[in-house]
Amino acid sequence: MNELHEKRVSSNKFFRKISNKLDKIPLFKQSSLRAKIHSRYHAIVGIGKLCVGNPKGAGAEFKRAGQQYIKSKIPFVRVPKD
Repeated sequence: MNELHEKRVSSNKFFRKISNKLDKIPLFKQSSLRAKIHSRYHAIVGIGKLCVGNPKGAGAEFKRAGQQYIKSKIPFVRVPKD
């Protein structure tokens, strides 16, 4: 099945592999940069799903994009170790 026809949030294997590698970088997984990248990914996939007539899948992507966008606005605060 084409990714654009999925009714749920997409998890493209190629991009998931890249994301997993980046998550191994210290502090990246909790960073606002990660959330910004993911929010844009899901927004773009959502637009693609709308273009092929998949409003349910697009809605799932836009919801996830919004969740990630909110995370990108919460600054990551690193507490220094004593």
